[in-house]
Amino acid sequence: MSKEQAVIEIRNSAIKLLVGYLNDNEGKVNLLYNETIPLEEDILGAYITSKENVIKELSKIIHLKTNDGLKININEATIVYPSFGLNVYSSTKTTNTVDPNSTICQIDIDNVLSLIKKERLPNPNDKLVEILPLKFYIDGGRTYEYPPINEVSSSVQLSANVYALPKNLTSSYEDCIMMNGINCSKKVIAPVGVSYYLDKQKYKYKKYILVDFNTRITTCSLVGASKVYGSSYFELGINHLVDTIVDEFKISEDEALKLINLYGLDLRTTTYDPFIVETYIEGMKVKIRKEQLNTLIINFLKKWLEGLKICLSSLNPSALSVGIISLYGESLDFKGFKEFIKDNCEFNVDFVSPNVVGCEDSSFMNCVAALYYSSFYKGSCNDMKFDKKVNKVSRGNEEYSEIKDEL
Repeated sequence: MSKEQAVIEIRNSAIKLLVGYLNDNEGKVNLLYNETIPLEEDILGAYITSKENVIKELSKIIHLKTNDGLKININEATIVYPSFGLNVYSSTKTTNTVDPNSTICQIDIDNVLSLIKKERLPNPNDKLVEILPLKFYIDGGRTYEYPPINEVSSSVQLSANVYALPKNLTSSYEDCIMMNGINCSKKVIAPVGVSYYLDKQKYKYKKYILVDFNTRITTCSLVGASKVYGSSYFELGINHLVDTIVDEFKISEDEALKLINLYGLDLRTTTYDPFIVETYIEGMKVKIRKEQLNTLIINFLKKWLEGLKICLSSLNPSALSVGIISLYGESLDFKGFKEFIKDNCEFNVDFVSPNVVGCEDSSFMNCVAALYYSSFYKGSCNDMKFDKKVNKVSRGNEEYSEIKDEL
């Protein structure tokens, strides 16, 4: 069983916290605790501009007490990065093995990874976040998905994907977490973690477009052979629909969201058609009916589908031909939305979820995947660290302290 770890994701409208561990025997994530902390102000665009707002809300998760008496002190966490501005590069390097008997040791894996890590990125404004091995090659034409420790070979060659993000993006997310005294022990780019997680859960597709339908931004990532090869986004999510309802019906944000939660997209025809809200527009009392809400929702979803198509065409010339959309996110959690998207999207749509007991909400998909991803030794950039870390979990007056050595 892997040690407990915390995962933090800062999304457009909320902070997601997940605490759990990987059950090695079953290959599943076991949940200890999860929480959604709403942000007072939405994060608009791809970057965090109001750090004070995020730092304030993050302070609420440092010391936690669950309903069943579990106390959790968050001293460190895996951080989930969004894939905004993601650049993916390929690299292949070779190193000779150092053992006199040519037995492959950990130092050989570290050496070949270090050669890739030392390569200069094409964009000086990027920061290397992850090196994800595709294949290890050794003598005799043998290939391995994982580091071939203890095999005999005169050399080790590694072919890998190199993932880089803009420096100002990574620093803005890290700063918010570290300002609360939480160490960012590991970093996972959202779609990289999710594609890895889906693959290990024996997902039926190897090539697809992974789509995260957030509250303000929709992210699209091209996945081939279960690896991410590109990512793009467009600014449209459920909170834009809320804004439209507020403007059209002249009601508050809370009332607008209540209408979406209560009615969603309901296309049933009934003889009884009462008004759903009474409001004042230009000084006149107006009764809003369900059909008017449906019209705004349909227009929003059509606009989203069009934005999806444009985003895919800009992502990669071949993206439109993939044909499979793997979709998740909180903007789907309303009655009738999934059905409309599935019926009106020109691609095959598959809705994915964490598949974790107690955490079925698809808005936690990135957190669950990040925990799973970071629990495996993959011979990656993040696995090369040797930091010691302390997390404390206690129940009642009994305290448990764990010190973990990170590969």
